Amino acid sequence: TTSCSMTRTTARFLVAIAIVLTLIHFKVGNDSNDGNERSRKAVNENNDIFVESNFATPCLHFRNANFTKFEYIPQCGEHRLGNQLAEIYSRRVLAAAAGIPFEFKCHGVMDSGSPPLILNLIQRDGTEPEKLPLKQNESFSVDDFCDICGATNFGCRGGTGLALEMIREDMRSIADKEGDSFVPDDAVIHLRLGDALAGTHDYGLGLLPRATYAALIKETEKEKGNIETISIVTIPFKRKLTREFDSHHRHRTQIIAEDLLAYLREEFPKAKV
Repeated sequence: TTSCSMTRTTARFLVAIAIVLTLIHFKVGNDSNDGNERSRKAVNENNDIFVESNFATPCLHFRNANFTKFEYIPQCGEHRLGNQLAEIYSRRVLAAAAGIPFEFKCHGVMDSGSPPLILNLIQRDGTEPEKLPLKQNESFSVDDFCDICGATNFGCRGGTGLALEMIREDMRSIADKEGDSFVPDDAVIHLRLGDALAGTHDYGLGLLPRATYAALIKETEKEKGNIETISIVTIPFKRKLTREFDSHHRHRTQIIAEDLLAYLREEFPKAKV
């Protein structure tokens, strides 16, 4: 067992988020009356800047609208961090598709403590519109975004590969700031098991087979070359380091993580796992 510094562990976690979101299927949900009401109050008095806090429904307003800026000012917190990232980046895609600046700032916290470091690091002032990473002769409009994401309160969970490119750019930028103290791994797996083991959702969450991870890494090797380092990021196995929601699944998570670790070492004997 190798103990890593907090800096390295944090940097690995940041890079892992970019990878795990490639595996998340976005779910389009039905809008609630409460969400509609919050969204109706989101537009400022001049009707030119769209201001959204938590759980509004931007697509209800963006079709056929001429906003000059999108300001996203949600409460932030440790709970639902992955979901918060998906909500933030899907809205960045929407603003870019509309050709307007996107501003993101945490406005208070949804639970005790301070906003997670990563949310502080990706805040934006929204002075200039972003360009989407589109291929030649490819387009992506507000209508395209809203057709994919619908009028869901929860966000689009990234929605498209366009959001993924934004995430990768931010995570790499944050990691680069660590300088010589951070050497990125070639592949990072975010082993998120809490929801799957708790059975808290009804839309088919489950465990990926071990072979799926190996297949994804081998497919990446065809494009990027040999994968020499592989890391697994998951919850701590010590109770005092684990948030309450995940504490009930520590032992099963450890069994699954160590099993995956052993499997990957067999599949990639020349890599450091």
